[in-house]
Amino acid sequence: MAKNRSKLNNNLGGDQIVYLNNDELSNVEKAQLQTYNVSATNVTVDELVNTVYDNFNNSKKRKLMLEGISYYNNDSAIDKKVRYDHCGSRSKQNTKLSNAKMHKNFMRKLTRQKVTYLLGKPFSIDTDNEEYKKILEEEYFDKYMYRLVFNLLKEAIKEGINWINVYYNEEGKLCFRRIPGNQVKPFWADREHTKLSQLIHYYEIEVFEGSETKNVVYADYYSTTGVIHYIKKDEGFVRDSERPTEEGNFTLYVPETEDKVDKDGKIIEIVPKLDEDGNPILKPQQMVWDKLPWIPLKYNEEETSLLKYIKPYQDEYEKLISAIVDIIIDIPDAIKVFKGYGGADLEELTEKIAQFRAVLVDIDGDVSSLDTKFDITASSSLLDRIRKDAYEDGAGVDMQSDNTGDKSGVGLKFLYSDLDLDSEELEQELNTFFEWLLWFINFDINLKNNADYFEEEVTFSYNRTLIINESEQIDMINNSRDMLPDSVLLPKHPFVEDVTEVEEAIEEEKQLEEEMKKFGNQPFNNNQNNNEVNNQVQNNQNQTQNQNNE
Repeated sequence: MAKNRSKLNNNLGGDQIVYLNNDELSNVEKAQLQTYNVSATNVTVDELVNTVYDNFNNSKKRKLMLEGISYYNNDSAIDKKVRYDHCGSRSKQNTKLSNAKMHKNFMRKLTRQKVTYLLGKPFSIDTDNEEYKKILEEEYFDKYMYRLVFNLLKEAIKEGINWINVYYNEEGKLCFRRIPGNQVKPFWADREHTKLSQLIHYYEIEVFEGSETKNVVYADYYSTTGVIHYIKKDEGFVRDSERPTEEGNFTLYVPETEDKVDKDGKIIEIVPKLDEDGNPILKPQQMVWDKLPWIPLKYNEEETSLLKYIKPYQDEYEKLISAIVDIIIDIPDAIKVFKGYGGADLEELTEKIAQFRAVLVDIDGDVSSLDTKFDITASSSLLDRIRKDAYEDGAGVDMQSDNTGDKSGVGLKFLYSDLDLDSEELEQELNTFFEWLLWFINFDINLKNNADYFEEEVTFSYNRTLIINESEQIDMINNSRDMLPDSVLLPKHPFVEDVTEVEEAIEEEKQLEEEMKKFGNQPFNNNQNNNEVNNQVQNNQNQTQNQNNE
């Protein structure tokens, strides 16, 4: 049977692998496609790892990812600012002038605003299977998982996409590690980018060799048949000598078996092989998941960094405010005009004035000044306009805006409208991420507990952090109790942070009330109940006294 070959196709909404049979290719196409053999064997995949590296490493998309990280960390274009003499085309760099580099980090502000708005409070998990829900909350979705998702979303906004790599550690625990988007080159199987075909992870590690250190670049090629490890040498990427062959995604220890035969040598049974103590002998076996162990979280459908939409505003804002500072520092309120001093050394003259605060004037000479007061009003209006546009195009909430509307729920919703729209799209991306994540969690549960939860429906609710009219919100919830169940209303309540914890507290309270009713008591929630309980106790005491007298 002929092997399948493939080529990169950039016409389907991103790099993808298109499979072509050898019999359908011309000799020319075969020669061009030798590099892209997706069977992950021999030299062809080795060449693929080298070819993709240069294209990916120098791509505009990766450059934008790295810029998103830099701008978030307050490293922006203003840091490269240089001042020149005011001498037209012959100007040269002047290090004596003020060179202010003022930052206004819209990127950091908007990124943190989006993340804390959507995940500032823990998300809630809901499913009809209570046993399954208990396993998810107690074994997988703990505070560390919440922190992982929180940071993953933050990085996804910076870069446009971020990844989780799924693996088993040495103790056999299912683990997840966060991988930056600028290290991962995915190959998608569909236009919508919902299914991975192959993936290459390029990463750099600082290696210590004696007293020296050097940075070594590695590459891991993932396919449906496993993973191949590479290391970058002077001649390019070569297979890691310590792991030269394709490996599985994880290792399981399974019992060794042996054949049990009858007297004629026919196999009648396959039984576990035992050691001297009668225990099964285990051997490691490489296993491969049905899916690539990589889960993407995207900021948007385009997988594009937030920086793409706000970079011009941040650059111009920082450039303008830095120029204002330079003008105020460099140019005083007035410029000195010297008449009859044309041949004098200007530098020496200004130094004398600064030293003695006086100037000698000849008969034909004169000293005057020109007012150069700087009107900052126009610049302030422009800065205000740029800031507003940055928050609008960045889909955030401008807390400096005077037009916040009324303080009712409608006014506050209007203030948060852009952020809400962006959060709706982020919720869809998070739901897709959790759907991928649950597949690996369900696999782990099935592997360890032999329980199948793959078909169970799970809903994630996000408790957005926003300024609300709490009394108005509580009134709305109370008025809806006859129409909606508590499972829907509780996540909306402003005092509820952990829905599961509140549900458990409510259930415990109901059980306590039932226990109290068994003994003729009512909950101590009003004076009437207290009086009834006191009367009941008094009657019981009187009856006991009468029985004693008899």
